Amino acid sequence: MQSTATVSRHPLHTILVHFPIAFWVGAFIADIIASLSDSSHAFAAYLALAGCIGAGIAAIPGAIDLFGTVIPKASERARTVAFGHAGVNVAALGFWIVSVLLRPTFATMSDGAWIFSSLGFVFVSVGGYLGGRLVYEYRIGVPELTGLEPPRSEPSHTRPSDLG
Repeated sequence: MQSTATVSRHPLHTILVHFPIAFWVGAFIADIIASLSDSSHAFAAYLALAGCIGAGIAAIPGAIDLFGTVIPKASERARTVAFGHAGVNVAALGFWIVSVLLRPTFATMSDGAWIFSSLGFVFVSVGGYLGGRLVYEYRIGVPELTGLEPPRSEPSHTRPSDLG
C-alpha cells in the first residue's frame, strides 16, 4: 500500500527513520564506552540530541502515513501494529529527551540519564521492530507492483554450459 508522504514514490518516513535510530544506538554505545574508559560523554550527548531532532522530523511523514494511509486503508491488525509503533516511538523520543536534560553537563552522565537512555534504547528497538512488521508483513509504504511477472515458484537452474 503506497505511502501518503512520498518523494518520487519513495516513502519519506522510511527514509528518515534510519537517522534517529542510528544516532540513538550510537549514543547508547558511546555512553557505555565513555563510562568504561572514564572519558567525556559529550559525543554521546550530541548523538542523543541529534536523534531527538531526527525523530521529530521523521515523525511528521510518519503521522501523515498513519492518518492518510494506515487508518483509511489498512487492516485492523495493521492499524493496531501502527498505533503500537507510533506510541512506542513517541515514548522513546520522550525518554531520550529526558536523558539529555538529566545530564549534569554534556560531558557527564547521571544515574537518571542512564535509566532514561536505557529505556530509550529499548523502546526505539521495539519501535523499529514494529515498523519492520508494518513494511514487511503488512506492506505499509510499499507500492503495489502492477504489470510485472509473478516470481517463479521454483528457482531456475542454469547449467554452466548454458552460459556460453
